[in-house]
Amino acid sequence: MRINMPINNVERHVNESDYLVSKTNTKGVITYVNQPFIEISGYSKQELIGQAHNLIRHPDMPPEAFEDLWKTIQQGKPWSGLVKNRAKDSSFYWVYANAAPIYESGQVTGYMSVRSKPTREQVQQAEALYREMREGRCRFKIEAGELVPVNWFGHIKQIARSFTIKSRISAISCLAIISLSFMGGWSLLGDYQNKERLRDVYENRTLALIDLSTILDSIQRMRVNALTAANSNNPVIAKERFVDTNQLDRIFDENWSRYSVTSVTAEEKVKAEEFYRNVEAYRISRDKTMNLSIEGDFEAARENAVKYARPKYDLVHSTLIDLFDIQERQTKKSFDAAIEQLELLKISTIAIIVFFASIYLYLTRLLHRAINLPLAKSECYF
Repeated sequence: MRINMPINNVERHVNESDYLVSKTNTKGVITYVNQPFIEISGYSKQELIGQAHNLIRHPDMPPEAFEDLWKTIQQGKPWSGLVKNRAKDSSFYWVYANAAPIYESGQVTGYMSVRSKPTREQVQQAEALYREMREGRCRFKIEAGELVPVNWFGHIKQIARSFTIKSRISAISCLAIISLSFMGGWSLLGDYQNKERLRDVYENRTLALIDLSTILDSIQRMRVNALTAANSNNPVIAKERFVDTNQLDRIFDENWSRYSVTSVTAEEKVKAEEFYRNVEAYRISRDKTMNLSIEGDFEAARENAVKYARPKYDLVHSTLIDLFDIQERQTKKSFDAAIEQLELLKISTIAIIVFFASIYLYLTRLLHRAINLPLAKSECYF
């Protein structure tokens, strides 16, 4: 693969309204470029025409991307993807490229590429992907411009692309069977009581667990900040830790407010109130440790952290773990109830799936006959 050097970290940007157009012959030699292409590449028209298109290839581009591009367009198919190009002055620019073969009298006589400005999000994703590909640790490969997992699912996608029209019609019909059958079965699950149970699992259990996890992380980081301040022997560091702790307090309050409005059992409510009282007591001792550190009295700060703040932190941590345990039990209870309801609906769901599958299999057979019979008859005339 051609490696164009040197390179630098200066980035050029394609104008929003510009489209970079180029044409090559079947060997990849440039036969046409438009003015926006010339301007951003930094080359003159004379320097570009007659040169191989890899003149602007950037060494950061993985060889696999260009191999897939040429493999795809040589099969008569279009290719799209993000490409990093190298300009004449060693700078670089990103484009979203759309390449396709040029046909004349039914024959491929060359290739054309039209490029536009990509979004920054697309560029960031492409940079990360191409870096992983160059380092040999990417879990994807490029097939016809698309990312395909390097696993059994990726192999299935490759096989699917090789299907004939007849096979694709069959596949679409099968997908229609599955979709319609599933929707028919799922409509039975619209039972109000079951929806409420599932919603309870999500809103009052799963989201509550997420909030509690964030609260646990905030409390732990508060403690680390207090210990860091007390042991830093540096008021500046102590002040920085104090500012970070204030931010953690806001995160704690936000998540606790959200958790507090969820549907809780009587047991959970009592434990939640106990937990919040413990947190308030811990905050007072924690703030005393931080303030003593900021004032430069680090010996007193360490003494306060060990004698007063640590026991209060242990109580906070203990009651928070109890809340996690309650959430886990309630989540299992709600989930088991929803599963039980689903089992009751299983038989009728299967019946609907079989009904729709029978209809669509029959329609698929008719579709095949409608396509194949006229073709079979036409063969008699040639």
